[in-house]
Amino acid sequence: MKLRLLRDLFRLDAPPAVVYDALLRPPAPWGLARRTLRIYPRPGGPVQVDGGDFSGWNLVLEPGARIVQAWTARGWPQDHYSIARFDLVSAVRGTNLVFSHYGVPADECDRVRTMWSELYWEPLRGAFDGSAR
Repeated sequence: MKLRLLRDLFRLDAPPAVVYDALLRPPAPWGLARRTLRIYPRPGGPVQVDGGDFSGWNLVLEPGARIVQAWTARGWPQDHYSIARFDLVSAVRGTNLVFSHYGVPADECDRVRTMWSELYWEPLRGAFDGSAR
């Protein structure tokens, strides 16, 4: 199986602690109404999208600085997990969010990008008036 790395960089007009909280405790409504996102903001806490279409758990939670999660999805090979890492870097005006998603099956990249965009990037940009780079 071929694996890919997905990367994104955003500048958000909010301090790192606020962005961190938004990533782990998304306000309602967050993302598109037809999608559901459940996050339990503690190490080992589960993360679930659309009733398990994507699922995983929090591996590392460093308040205001870093979130690392293991993810899998329906249709992926059994026992295959990818690693998503959100690094929050304080900037002159807000936060630079550096996102890396390691180990995504190559044939699933479009579906995974859509999930991140709909559930995270679009709402974050709307909430914090940030911009993708």
